[in-house]
Amino acid sequence: LYSFFQEVTMHTVSVQGLHLAFADRDILLDVNITIHETARIALAGANGSGKSTFMKVLSGLTEPDSGTVQHSRGTRVIYLPQSLELNRDHSIYAEVEQAYQRYQPLIRQQRDIEHRLTSYDASNPPPGHLVEALDSLQQQLITSSYYDRERHIYEVLLGLGFTTADLTRSCQEFSGGWKMRIALAKVLLSEGNILLLDEPSLGLAPILVK
Repeated sequence: LYSFFQEVTMHTVSVQGLHLAFADRDILLDVNITIHETARIALAGANGSGKSTFMKVLSGLTEPDSGTVQHSRGTRVIYLPQSLELNRDHSIYAEVEQAYQRYQPLIRQQRDIEHRLTSYDASNPPPGHLVEALDSLQQQLITSSYYDRERHIYEVLLGLGFTTADLTRSCQEFSGGWKMRIALAKVLLSEGNILLLDEPSLGLAPILVK
C-alpha cells in the first residue's frame, strides 16, 4: 500500500509566508500557494511587479528573505528565463546536450570508482562496497535517459521545427524566436516535473499546446 501511494504522489511546490524585499520595497509579501504538476497557471502583473523574481524563488535561483519553498520528493522545477543564455560558439546539438550536465556528478563518481578498481586484481579483490557502489551508479545511468540522449535530442529538436542539418549549425546563426526554441528544447530535456516559462513568446504557443 505504501509503495502504491508513492507511485501516485503528485509532484508539488508549496510556498508559505514568502517575503522578499529589494531595499525598502516589498516585492513578494506573505505569498502562499501550492502548485501541482498538472496545473496550468498564468502569472499576470505589471513590469517590475515581481513575476520573474517569484519564478526564480520557486526554482531555487533566488533565496527569499523569509518564508518557505518546499518541493515534494522527486520534484524538479525547471525555469525558462526571459533573457536567453546560449553559448554562441555551440552548435544547436551541443547547446541542447547541456541539459544532460545534471548527470556529470554520477559520471565522475563512476570514473573515480573504476579508476580505484584498477589497483585490485584476483589476488587482491576489491572491497564489496566499491563494487556495489559502481553497480548502483551504473543502474542509475542505465535507467535514466543519459545513454539515450542523442535520440531524445533529435526527437525534441525536430519536433520544434529544426531540420537535421540545423543541428550542426551555430546557435548565433538563428533569430531570437528560434533561439527561444533552442532554450525550450534544453528545458524539455531537463525532464522537470514543473515548467516555469517567463514571458514565452506567442510564437511558442502552438508548440506548447500540442
